[in-house]
Amino acid sequence: MTINLKALRERAGLSQAALAEGTGLSQPAISRFEDNPDTVPWGEMLRLLRALGVNPAEQAEEASPPVRTGLDLGSPTAQLQRDLSLLVEFAGSAPEAMRSLPDVPTVDELMRLAGLLGRKPNVSLTGPFDGG
Repeated sequence: MTINLKALRERAGLSQAALAEGTGLSQPAISRFEDNPDTVPWGEMLRLLRALGVNPAEQAEEASPPVRTGLDLGSPTAQLQRDLSLLVEFAGSAPEAMRSLPDVPTVDELMRLAGLLGRKPNVSLTGPFDGG
């Protein structure tokens, strides 16, 4: 949460020296806090906001970043489907001597297995096709 202390101070019509006097802080501390508001200890931030006539709860709400909702997960199985299709295509175009691949499971079969295991399965594809 970042609160723009300088803008709040200027809106209140106060100088750094006047704000320092009203809060018991030093003018250099006010300057540091305006330059780096994320480093202001919370107790001193409350003191500054009160001296500026700002409701801390409202200011915290205004300064908070918006909450992201509706996360788009895309199609988590799309890449797997493409990879399996490439494997099937490779297996179909490989020389007869290399066609000894076992049946390649479908995405639905992998999803069923994941449900049985209670976790995502580890799938490894090995053989002469991974040599380059």
